[in-house]
Amino acid sequence: AALRHYPDAPELTEALNRAREAFKVQQREQAIESLLGEARRNLQAREFEPALNALDRGLNEYGADSRISDLKEKVLSAKSDWEREQALLRLVAEARQQIRAGQPESALELLTSVQSRFGDDPRLQETTAAARETIEAQQREQAIETACRSAQKSLDEGQYDPALATLDAALNALGKEPRLTSLREKVAKAKQAWERSQAIRP
Repeated sequence: AALRHYPDAPELTEALNRAREAFKVQQREQAIESLLGEARRNLQAREFEPALNALDRGLNEYGADSRISDLKEKVLSAKSDWEREQALLRLVAEARQQIRAGQPESALELLTSVQSRFGDDPRLQETTAAARETIEAQQREQAIETACRSAQKSLDEGQYDPALATLDAALNALGKEPRLTSLREKVAKAKQAWERSQAIRP
């Protein structure tokens, strides 16, 4: 109103321009704060794409504002961490499934192939150890079965010493294992019985 009465008054024009400028700055600030709030809520909810879209929109609209670019960096970093975590969880779940399915070699191969990407993450280390233990248990079981089959074959053929040698070697390598000790006792008794029968022969 004052400007209409005094259109040529430079002080009034300048004051009005300052007020307009201050209002524009205030509007810009409010819009940026609103946008940052929206992006932070998206970030907390792990909705990374909407957060990034809002921040990109803000950078296009309001230019290079450090608050927007800083939050964008934070969102990108959180997105990368989350994606890495999800990839690791999927890999560990797949490896554990392979172990349960009796394929620990495949699990170990998978886990070893991603070691450089995920480093010494405890879940990766734990699953790798489980795969190795399962492989060792399978190899041990195979060695026991092979020794028992071989010794039983020698026993059936009356070859007591080779049977005992096979079982003794297996016991040395694998420690006290009930199937091996039980079969060894059986072979030893059979050998003693055979030796007695030989001794009483005329």
